[in-house]
Formats: sequence, C-alpha cells, structure tokens
Amino acid sequence: MVKKISLVLALIFSLAGGLTPAHAGMSAYTATKIMGLYFNGTAYTIPTTIYIGLMSTCPTAGSGTGGTEAAYTGYARQAMAQGTTNWTTVTTVGLIENATVITFPNNTGTTSETENCYGAWDAATAGDLLDVETLKNAQTINVGAGATFAVDALKFSPVLGP
Repeated sequence: MVKKISLVLALIFSLAGGLTPAHAGMSAYTATKIMGLYFNGTAYTIPTTIYIGLMSTCPTAGSGTGGTEAAYTGYARQAMAQGTTNWTTVTTVGLIENATVITFPNNTGTTSETENCYGAWDAATAGDLLDVETLKNAQTINVGAGATFAVDALKFSPVLGP
C-alpha cells in the first residue's frame, strides 16, 4: 500500500512540476502514522516542535535505512515550533518551506564534514524521522564554521520517501 501511494504521489508531483529528488518526502514512519489516523482512527499526536537536522548520508529511498545524521563536534538539531512564524503556508501540492533563517552551530572539532540531506524529527535527539530531503547543493561544514539556510531554502514535500 505504501509503495502504491509513493508511486501515485511521485507521479502527481512530477506532473505538477513539484519536487521529485531521489531522497525526498515523508518517512515511512510518518506515512504509517497518517494512514493509521485516517483509515483506522489510530491516535497520533502531531509534534508541536519540529527539529531540523542535517545528514551526511541520505537514507535509502523507500526503506529509510542507511541515513547518517551529522556528527561534527558542536552539531545539534534546530528546534522550530509549528505555525506560520517558522513555516510558510502549505501550498496546494503540500510543499512547505522555512519562513525563518535556520542556523546550525559551528564545527568545534578538528575535521570538516559534508552534509547531503536534511530532515525533520520529532525530538531534539533520537526520536522519529518525519521527513527527509536532499540538499540542492551539498554543504561542507568546515572547522570553525556552521551552516545557515536562508528563508525558503529548506523545502519539505509529502512525496513519500524513506
């Protein structure tokens, strides 16, 4: 069922000119929670704070396995409360973007790290990955530097991903 929905959503987004990168969309965890809520009436508490994080290795599309979150010294996910202060209004095709600048802490270690994806989690550490997207351009976090993403730089879509 999940794979069928994935194919349908990918086709719709492709026809609508939406996002269809290799690692994009809601996680299998999120899809399962939403489908359970819609069709089985299974309660799901939507997080009021979303934690944005970076990933050096993107999860495998479809399975959601193999992703590696950023691990440079000083790294931390960034908390973003629900609402139109931090997020744009959802478009008719489900696209949402950051409405405020998102800044990740400086790398205080001794080696650089390259990030290829970003994700949304329901907790500051551990927790469940809700959505993952591929960065348009990989970001190398050099020693002494962090990463800053301008308004509308990070986009999330419902295209079913890992």
